[in-house]
Amino acid sequence: MYADTADYSEWKSGRRATGLVFSAATFAQKLGWAIGGAFTGWLLAYYGFVANVVQTEGAQDGIRLMMSIIPAIGGILAAAAVWFYVLDEQTMKNIEQDLSNRKKD
Repeated sequence: MYADTADYSEWKSGRRATGLVFSAATFAQKLGWAIGGAFTGWLLAYYGFVANVVQTEGAQDGIRLMMSIIPAIGGILAAAAVWFYVLDEQTMKNIEQDLSNRKKD
């Protein structure tokens, strides 16, 4: 998808920005990992998790939510985002053909 986005960017703007697309994607992934790790810690603290002890019922319920419902919500949101991704195979073939024709000229 990153390469398709880079091609689409070139097709729309006339400038190749592959490095920018891939570096922005890498930054977004790293930022997501950092926020995800912090969010996990915050949720554990919110539910009353204490390391190396028998967990309270509330902490166990929170851990169950963090292993089931919360990731499911994230998955549904990710699927919803992909629903709006319009660069299908036919569109990309057309873009690649157009870019190829531009480079010949």
